[in-house]
Amino acid sequence: MRSSADLAITTLAPAPVPAAAVEPTAMLEQIGTLTAIAVGAVAQALMERQAGLLTSATKLAGGDAIARLYALRQATLGKLDFNRVAREHGARLMLEHGSSGVDARAIDTLIDGVLEILAKVVRAQSN
Repeated sequence: MRSSADLAITTLAPAPVPAAAVEPTAMLEQIGTLTAIAVGAVAQALMERQAGLLTSATKLAGGDAIARLYALRQATLGKLDFNRVAREHGARLMLEHGSSGVDARAIDTLIDGVLEILAKVVRAQSN
């Protein structure tokens, strides 16, 4: 089993830029990057919770990542299939950059979890 240090969140991506100011490829990469960051935060939170101590830093990192994903989702409404892009680009980045020991199925499950959280935020914001 991986230790919490293996999945520690060290940096967050810069705040999202409005869709009109970003090249399409850059937007896809930004969605993938933020998806991977959110997955890392959720995985870290799950490990901390299992150990009996969920830290405020992990809660903050997870909330920030989801908030950034929400902003990107709102900026791209009607322009692309956000969930498909998040799944494809997030999984690719995770497999290419340091998610060794985690198979593609586990990554897909974690991304699904992040997208479920994001869907709850979307529903809450629409009410």
